[in-house]
Amino acid sequence: MQGKDLRLVEMTEAFRASEDFGHYTKLTKGSMIYIGNGETYPHIHTQEYDFRDELIETAVELFKGLAEGE
Repeated sequence: MQGKDLRLVEMTEAFRASEDFGHYTKLTKGSMIYIGNGETYPHIHTQEYDFRDELIETAVELFKGLAEGE
């Protein structure tokens, strides 16, 4: 993922999409990664939200790196 400006942010408050995932982690271990449009962009599950499709490549590379242990 060279050349990508990625930043990890630890969430301190519940996020609107987290309640669905939280339900499933009652049944099994899990973790959550959000690929977002930025802190000032409208939140997911709102009428104003529109995912920027160009972020999909970054997300794929992130998950590949996790799977490969990089």
